[in-house]
Amino acid sequence: MITKTSYKENNKPNDVISMDPRAFTKVKKGRLIKLTITGDKKNIIVQDYLNMSINNAKLSIKRYGLTIDTLIYEYNNNIKKNRITSQYPKQGKILETNDKISFVVSLGDPPNYYTVSNLMNIAEKTADARSRLDDADFALESARLAKSQVIQQAGTNMLAQANQNTQH
Repeated sequence: MITKTSYKENNKPNDVISMDPRAFTKVKKGRLIKLTITGDKKNIIVQDYLNMSINNAKLSIKRYGLTIDTLIYEYNNNIKKNRITSQYPKQGKILETNDKISFVVSLGDPPNYYTVSNLMNIAEKTADARSRLDDADFALESARLAKSQVIQQAGTNMLAQANQNTQH
């Protein structure tokens, strides 16, 4: 007895893909043997899953031979928790067996609390950053000091040369 057909991409139509009882099991005469065979791809019209529970939606798409591609969870004030808020493709679109469908699922009302970020080690990282800024500032001031010292020495040397030239 054939109990159901199921499309499998790697099998040809009418291939046996499972059986009950399993192969090489001893059975009594007259025992019913159930077979699941592969069928052809079928066109499926996408249903309206909006506001349906995610569990019911999963059962429905499995029954139609579709699979879930993506589930996105987000807070929604208008739709109860674990209910579909959006779907792609939209209702009425024609898909084939094994095609994928994506859902956005409500997490219900947003929480009235927020998770505190991990501030551990922030003081250490801030101190490191300040230290690097201080080092850069010190290096800049050292360069400015060196520059002014070079200019001052050059001026002193020029004045000394000018005094020597006037004495001769």
